Amino acid sequence: MLPAILLLVIGIGSLVIATVARADARGRYLVVMRDSVDAATVMDAVYQHGGGVTGFTWFSRGLYAVSDAPDFAMSMRASGAWMVWALPNIPGCFGTVEVRS
Repeated sequence: MLPAILLLVIGIGSLVIATVARADARGRYLVVMRDSVDAATVMDAVYQHGGGVTGFTWFSRGLYAVSDAPDFAMSMRASGAWMVWALPNIPGCFGTVEVRS
């Protein structure tokens, strides 16, 4: 039973790493700030560093952000973010919108 559980954990872990570590993770980030700040402060920090908030995570002080600024991750870390991780996909419904007139 232990080998099967170990194989399951390794398999799921590998899938998560392969999904998150893809090369096309341009401009989409998972930002986690320290627990001593509130959600409004985290959002304000993202906007001040050239980003936009697209959603919140299930854990404290985490959010999904987008930014075209090349130094977004470094500037967020300098302002106190614990983690700024580039993501290939942001959970939710993000796609192109066609406007017809």
